[in-house]
Amino acid sequence: TPRKTEIIFNPIDTTLFQKVEKKMLTKNMIFVGRFDQNKGALRALIAFHQFNKTNPDWTLTIVGNGKERKQLLQFIEENDLHQHVILKGFLSPKLLAEEFNNADFLISPTLHETFGLVIAEAMACGLPVITTNKTAPKELVGDDCGILIDPNNKEELLLSIQAMEKTIKNYDSNLIRDKIVNRCSVSNFGKRLFTIYQSL
Repeated sequence: TPRKTEIIFNPIDTTLFQKVEKKMLTKNMIFVGRFDQNKGALRALIAFHQFNKTNPDWTLTIVGNGKERKQLLQFIEENDLHQHVILKGFLSPKLLAEEFNNADFLISPTLHETFGLVIAEAMACGLPVITTNKTAPKELVGDDCGILIDPNNKEELLLSIQAMEKTIKNYDSNLIRDKIVNRCSVSNFGKRLFTIYQSL
């Protein structure tokens, strides 16, 4: 008999990663992840620098650590971005949730993800996302939740940030959060798993 395959999303703490109401845009975008070629911290920073030339009132918060850290620091220094880029180390989940709620959207130009935990956590906080059109993130992020791009295309990455800045108010943060709660909350994950086990 043919095997039946069920795909379920990883559970995340949607009680910790909550949406807070904002009266106005923070004009801050956020990157979270290891500082390496796959996750794309340097790609995000370079694209932000180009965007920032015509949008100097925006900032970029970078959360994480890794082997690209020296390159990031050097790029910030060479391009005098100290007033526009906030570089943080790895944060506890509680502090990360606070950072998400101090941002307007997540930029995650990752090359490959098996799930995309950071993407789901940001969406649980109501944030739209710019991320890869390859591998798992495209299962989470539809047109109503963000923009999917080729993360290796520098021009596309910049254009997506420019597009997000213009359309950010059109995204429904409640809808974005609800998608993650329905798919990834611990309680709904448990119910889904129980249903699958019952069907065996």
